Amino acid sequence: MLISIENLVANEYKQFSDNFKKNTDTYVCSYQKRFDNCKGKKFYITITVYDLSKINMSNKQWIGYNFSAEVQYNRMSDGRNTFNVKYMINNNTTIQEMEDFFDDIWVKMECNYYDIFNEY
Repeated sequence: MLISIENLVANEYKQFSDNFKKNTDTYVCSYQKRFDNCKGKKFYITITVYDLSKINMSNKQWIGYNFSAEVQYNRMSDGRNTFNVKYMINNNTTIQEMEDFFDDIWVKMECNYYDIFNEY
């Protein structure tokens, strides 16, 4: 499934307005989805949607919606050591490719959980 607003909603991404980005000329909205496993919360993927038709560009290839994805990972159990990874989405990027990319980083970098679920 290619990345589009409709496909993000169909894949349980929730829309919100990012107050830091909404003052830019091209910002439309943001979407976010949490990723867990049986142990706890791993990370959130945040997708930012831009409308490039709002700016005057000579390259018509980029007119319309543009998407970028970002995740902040937790490297220490106290949450003090974090790092961000930004993924630039192109017209052929699928939601599954993007999600797999971020999950691979979480595993390979041995990131910590943001929250551990109660163990009963």
